Amino acid sequence: RVKEKIGNLSFQNYRPTKKNILVVGPVPGQKYKEITFPILSPDPASKRDIHFLKYPIYVGGNRGRGQIYLDGSKSNNNVYNATAAGIVKKIIRKEKWG
Repeated sequence: RVKEKIGNLSFQNYRPTKKNILVVGPVPGQKYKEITFPILSPDPASKRDIHFLKYPIYVGGNRGRGQIYLDGSKSNNNVYNATAAGIVKKIIRKEKWG
């Protein structure tokens, strides 16, 4: 039943250091007005350092246009293509606004 609600959605952590923040998407807004997030609760009997319902979990969905899916494929509204093939090896951040 949960698999039917989830479908083929991709879930990922917001940051590697933030395991309790989950993000899904991008997804088309008309199709996904409601999203089921699968959460597996910890078993305190098998791990003593983890306690049931002792930490917050945050979830968010990206219902946007012109996005790239987690597997690298383009969404249906992305009209831009790269002008050259290649691999991004480095991103240099500007001091302000970008």
